[in-house]
Amino acid sequence: MTYITQPNLEAKLGRTLTANESSYFTSVLAPSIDAYIDKQTGTTFGGSTPSTIYVDGNDEELVVIPTMHTITEVKQDEVIMAVNTYSLYPRGAVDSLAIRNTADWNKGDENISVTGVLGYTVIPADIKLAALELATNSMTEIVNGYKSESVGDWSVSYDNSIKGITPQSLGILEGYARLSRRM
Repeated sequence: MTYITQPNLEAKLGRTLTANESSYFTSVLAPSIDAYIDKQTGTTFGGSTPSTIYVDGNDEELVVIPTMHTITEVKQDEVIMAVNTYSLYPRGAVDSLAIRNTADWNKGDENISVTGVLGYTVIPADIKLAALELATNSMTEIVNGYKSESVGDWSVSYDNSIKGITPQSLGILEGYARLSRRM
């Protein structure tokens, strides 16, 4: 699921994208913005693809995991744990950041595997806003700026990557990054 839609970008720009801009938006810009936001926040939003992550046991009751909104299986030292031996932390929370064991987790390198769906169940409005800002600034710079220039045998092409994140949008992303790193 993408964090920014073409109709939202077009509404913000006040115009319809050309066929080339639409192709660029769909194939390059939107996926790049999603990847940038995921990297900056350390999590994903609106996903539904199951995956397995591995974390280190720490001889403590609580182990921090990436944000997961569904957990289908937990293994410790390759042994499947009974559902009644662990819980999401905070207890029963969706978009959990840790799992609590009824006993301490065995200490070890990546000896705990958690299978489930990573990230948040929905795309929060502030993430959509940050994505819209990134897309608007990037598209405006690409359209208004030089893409390449040449003089005689010399030529140069300019980067068309994500541009123009404001301090406000960076603050939004940093807020989610702090959440995913807490504890």
